[in-house]
Amino acid sequence: MHGPPVCHPLGYFSGSPLQFDYDNDLYGLKSDEVHATTDVTQLGIIRGRKIVQITQNINGGNLVMKRLLVQRTGEEFCAIYQQQYPGSVSEKPVSSATIETINGEPVLETRDPNGNRTVNEAYWTFDAHGPLLLDMKVIDTALKQVLPVGYEARNAFALDIKALCYRSLVWKDDECNACASGGTVTLRLGLQNHQLVVMRKFYDPDGTVELSIYNDICKPQPLDTH
Repeated sequence: MHGPPVCHPLGYFSGSPLQFDYDNDLYGLKSDEVHATTDVTQLGIIRGRKIVQITQNINGGNLVMKRLLVQRTGEEFCAIYQQQYPGSVSEKPVSSATIETINGEPVLETRDPNGNRTVNEAYWTFDAHGPLLLDMKVIDTALKQVLPVGYEARNAFALDIKALCYRSLVWKDDECNACASGGTVTLRLGLQNHQLVVMRKFYDPDGTVELSIYNDICKPQPLDTH
């Protein structure tokens, strides 16, 4: 979501899916043609703020919406995330977001395979003012720095946020998904000032390095909360 925060009392976010149809999947339908079952799940509390997930299954699974809300003050909550996919694409049911403790600090995680060999994922740390979305582009930048020209990592499941580790096979640009011959790449990650950083990059062109070396590269690093 971009622009000003969308903040309302909690009950607002369980209303008609028509008011949350940002991708216009329900375009042309009248209110009496849209039927939804709504699940409200309290995920926990981070820095004194309640975290809530609302999942709406619309018209028998034709469309699924998943929203994450963070308490602002009292009964007011702000939406920080929505994913919206046809039921044929998204996992049914979508998974619950989780609050992971990484080296003693809470990280809010949402992660759903979307049926296209990719993952809808987002992660937030929290400071005294609220949630801070982690910028995942630092991983793409690191991969471009460490891999040879014409090589790429396509593994959407390569990130293990709890271990602060990214590990993937490597493909040459023209290879099929089952034909990776470019070795392996591993990134050791950390969190500094509530943002994701790359601590170490390791590319093995032959993919023959022992697992113990990868495990040493990916030892979790402490969160820097200052």
